[in-house]
Amino acid sequence: MSFRGVTLCSLATFVLVAPLAAQEPLDLDAYVGIVLRAHPRAGQTRAVEALVAAERRTAGSWPDPILGLSTGHAQATPDGLFEGTEWDYSISQTIPWPSARSARTRGAELGGRLMMAEDEAARWELELQSRLAFWRLSSARRSLDLARRADADAAAILEITTRRADLGEAREADRSRAQAERLRVQLSMRNAEREARAAETSLRLLAVEPLPPSLEIRSDPPRPVTAEEIEGRRQALAQSSPLLRTGLAALDRDMAMVEVARSSRGPDIDVSWLQASEIDKKSWSLSFGVRLPLFNRSRAEVARAEASASLARAVMERTRTEVSLAFERAVQEAEAASDGLRLLQTTLVPTARRTWELVRLSYEAGETSLLDLLDAQRTLRDAEIEELTAGLDLGRAWVEIERIGGRYAVTGEKR
Repeated sequence: MSFRGVTLCSLATFVLVAPLAAQEPLDLDAYVGIVLRAHPRAGQTRAVEALVAAERRTAGSWPDPILGLSTGHAQATPDGLFEGTEWDYSISQTIPWPSARSARTRGAELGGRLMMAEDEAARWELELQSRLAFWRLSSARRSLDLARRADADAAAILEITTRRADLGEAREADRSRAQAERLRVQLSMRNAEREARAAETSLRLLAVEPLPPSLEIRSDPPRPVTAEEIEGRRQALAQSSPLLRTGLAALDRDMAMVEVARSSRGPDIDVSWLQASEIDKKSWSLSFGVRLPLFNRSRAEVARAEASASLARAVMERTRTEVSLAFERAVQEAEAASDGLRLLQTTLVPTARRTWELVRLSYEAGETSLLDLLDAQRTLRDAEIEELTAGLDLGRAWVEIERIGGRYAVTGEKR
C-alpha cells in the first residue's frame, strides 16, 4: 500500500474512533452543569439580576426638572401707546426629602435581595430536580440489568426443565410452570425497559441541549446518613435553608417598606426659578415650596405597611416551625432508607444469592423440586429490587433534606 493509502486509512480510523473515545460516561456533576447552563432558568436568573439593578437605579434617581416657557403679545393700557412681545420661562426642581430618598433606596435594595433569594431557591430546586432525574435513570438501568439477568436465569431453568421432562426425570407440569415463570419474567423485563426509556427521556428533556444518542452514565450510589452531618445541617438550618432565607428577605423588605411609608410624611421641597420680560419691565423670581402634612400624613400607607410587616413576621415564624418539622421528617426517612439499604447489601441480598446458587445446583443434580428453585429465584429478585428501591429512596430523602436545608458542605460549612 502506498504512503497516501496508509495516510487515508489512518485518517479514517481516527475520524471513526475519536468520537467514540471522546464520549466518556456522563457523571452527575457534569449533567447538573449542563442543566444549569442550558435550561431557560439561566436566562431568567440574568433577567432577575438586570431587574434588581434597574430597581436600585430607579429608587435612587432624582425627579426630572420641569421647564416652562410662554410668550404672547401685550399692549399697555389705557392709552395703548406701548405694545410688544412678552415672554417668561421657568425651571422647577423637586428635591426629595433626604430620609425619604434613603428609605426608598434601602427598600429597593432589600427588594432586590428578596428577588435574588427567590431566584437562588428556584435555581437550587432545578439542581435538585436534575440530580433526582439522574438517579432515577441510574436506578432504572440497574433494574433493567437485574430483569435481564432474571430472564437469562429463567431461560436456563426452562432449558433444564425441558431436558429433564424429555428424559422423563420431571413432570410435564414442571415444564409448563417454568414456561409461565419465563413469561412473567419477560413481562417484568418489558416494564423495566419502559421505565428506563421514560427516565432517559426525562433526563434529556431536562438537559435541554442535545446529549449523545447512546447515552452512558456513571453514577455513585447515594451516601449513607451520618449523625455528624445531620447535626451540622440541623445547626446551620437557619442560615442555609432557602425557605428561611427567602422568608427573612421578605421580612426585611416589608420592614423597609414601613420606613418608606413613614418617611413619606416628610415634605419634598420644590425650588422654582422664573424670569419674565414684559413690555415695560423685566423681572425674575426664586420661589420655594414645601408640602405641609396637615391633612394627609400617609396614615393609610403606614398602617398598610405595618400590617404587611406583621404578616411577614408571622409567616416567618410559621416557616421556621414548618422547616424544622419537614427537616426532621426527611432525616427520619433518610435514616430508615440508609438502614434498610445497609441491611440489604450486607445480609439479605448475599444470603438470597447464596441460597439461589445452592438450590440451582441441587435442582440441576435432581435433588430438589422446581418450586424450591423458583421460590429461591423470586426471593433473590425481590431482594435485589428492594435494594435498588432503598437506594433510590435514600437519594430522594437526600434531595428532600437538601431542598429543605439548602446547599451545605459535608465539613459543616455552608457553601
